[in-house]
Amino acid sequence: MKVTELGKIIKEHQKWLLIGSEGSRANLSGANLSCADLSDANLSGANLSDADLSRANLSDANLSDANLSGANLSGADLSDANLSGANLSDANLSGANLSGANLSGANLSGANLSGANLSDANLSGANLSGANLSDADMSGANLSDANLSRANLSDANLSDANLSGANLSGANLSDANLSGCKGLLEPSVWMKDNLEKTRQGYIAYKSFGSNFTPPDYWKIKPDSEISEVVNPLPTLDCACGINVATKDWENLKGRIWKVLIKWEWLPSVVVPYNTDGKFRCGRVKLLEELK
Repeated sequence: MKVTELGKIIKEHQKWLLIGSEGSRANLSGANLSCADLSDANLSGANLSDADLSRANLSDANLSDANLSGANLSGADLSDANLSGANLSDANLSGANLSGANLSGANLSGANLSGANLSDANLSGANLSGANLSDADMSGANLSDANLSRANLSDANLSDANLSGANLSGANLSDANLSGCKGLLEPSVWMKDNLEKTRQGYIAYKSFGSNFTPPDYWKIKPDSEISEVVNPLPTLDCACGINVATKDWENLKGRIWKVLIKWEWLPSVVVPYNTDGKFRCGRVKLLEELK
């Protein structure tokens, strides 16, 4: 039977995909559905793990809660498809068209989405950890509360995307287009809202000896100024630099000092996108040790 004929049968007999009184779904694991026309098909909850759906037409299809782990969807048309809650872990979606698709709550961890079209897609709460999104078009996409930790977003188009609450820890954003992005932390606003301000600069707090031994060239005494080279990437929660924090940061341990970040030192400040109160800078002045 030709692939197109199988696709036609699936579309014309969608009710056959429901097996059993409890609503268990069709098992198409490992099936060859390359180039099949499955537009508008109801594949909700179906097992399509490791299936070949390359260049298949799945536009407007219902794939909610489907298992597509390891599936080949390269070049497939999934525009406006419902993939909410679907398992797409380690799937190949390179060059796929997912514009306007609903991927809310979907698992895309480790998936290959390089060059994919995700414009205006709903990826809220999706797990994209470790996914390859290089060169992907994510303009206008909803990525609120999505997990993008360690994802490769190099050269991706994220213009006008919503990244509110997204986890960008360890993500690669080199050469990404972030124009008009919503929800990204603005360092100046965060510091204004979370730090005490004086005439000389901002007050922060620094712990010594809790995790690392201070370098010998740091003189830990009142009025001493200490400096360090700063890693400028806000996607890194912890990196080189003088790591300081707000007074109520839960991991302030060891010898805790009140420090001053002078106004002229602010250009060296890096506040991670997913800060929990810790940030880093290039120079601080030690004011006093807290007892």
